[in-house]
Amino acid sequence: MQFSKFTADHARNFNIDPRDVLFCLLYCSGASVAESYAVVYRPKTTTATGLQAAARKLMNLKPGINALIAELNSKHADSVTPDTSGRRRGRPRKDIDASAALAIRDTFDYTDKDAVLRELVKEAEITSGSERARILMQVAELQKMKAEQAKGDEKRVQFYVPLSFPQCAELLELLQKEHKKGEI
Repeated sequence: MQFSKFTADHARNFNIDPRDVLFCLLYCSGASVAESYAVVYRPKTTTATGLQAAARKLMNLKPGINALIAELNSKHADSVTPDTSGRRRGRPRKDIDASAALAIRDTFDYTDKDAVLRELVKEAEITSGSERARILMQVAELQKMKAEQAKGDEKRVQFYVPLSFPQCAELLELLQKEHKKGEI
């Protein structure tokens, strides 16, 4: 695969692969870590937590990736000038005051395993060290519980109750037709 001069230069400067540069560019442009990793490296795992774990491992193994991300973010922050005209660019915001936003946030359903998993993954991205390990263990436990619940649904047994002879109308009709054919 051929890469642009920009990509090749950054790969050489930060001592990383050109694909790592593409990963950094996607991540700095607003894609999540998992999305960036999935697009560039095309891994076999498809779960969000698996992709995030693989991406974080890659970022820890190659310090040039973190340095390039920091440089790209600083360049982006320098190039963005705040809009001082008072008008907000983009889609207009919904008029939600702070108390309503808090009320919406407080209505989080803690009984939904998927929602809890999403919240735990968000927390794991922010934290580090032993706290992060504890959160990742909780994520693993919840995923195991979800898998066990799915297995329970697969073990459902279905029984079919046979019909007695007088209740089976189709069989009676067939026997009557055969009986009439034999008489003719």
